[in-house]
Amino acid sequence: MAAVAAASSTSVVYQWVDDRGSVHFAGSLDEVPADWRSRAGQIELDASVLSRTTAAPAASSGGARGAVEVAAEQPAHDVTVYTAPWCGWCRKTLAFLDEAGVDYVNKDIEADVRWAEELREKTGGNAIPLVEIDGSRIRGFDPDQMTSLLD
Repeated sequence: MAAVAAASSTSVVYQWVDDRGSVHFAGSLDEVPADWRSRAGQIELDASVLSRTTAAPAASSGGARGAVEVAAEQPAHDVTVYTAPWCGWCRKTLAFLDEAGVDYVNKDIEADVRWAEELREKTGGNAIPLVEIDGSRIRGFDPDQMTSLLD
């Protein structure tokens, strides 16, 4: 595990968003697919805010009371949200997912006609937001149902 070399050093990463709305990161411009290089953004990270990775403590054999509980990493969910910039409930939905630290694909139905068509095929209409979590659909802003599906 590498430690951060100097508190004042910076690292550069490249970010791009593909046709599906997925955000990608790469350590060098050469790692960005050629078709996306002209649209990749450069991000400078301050190494002083990066934390060092440490190993989890070993569990003791002293039974339930003495055991060190190590939280399991949350499973990744397949989350897609159909939205539009003018939709207040869409903004609330995205803010909820952001605050919960959930990775998702945002399909703005006004930015890409394919996503609007995809929404109509799935629902028979244009009602937004539509949230899909691991194949389950939630119409509208419903934090309780999103939480239930993400737990």
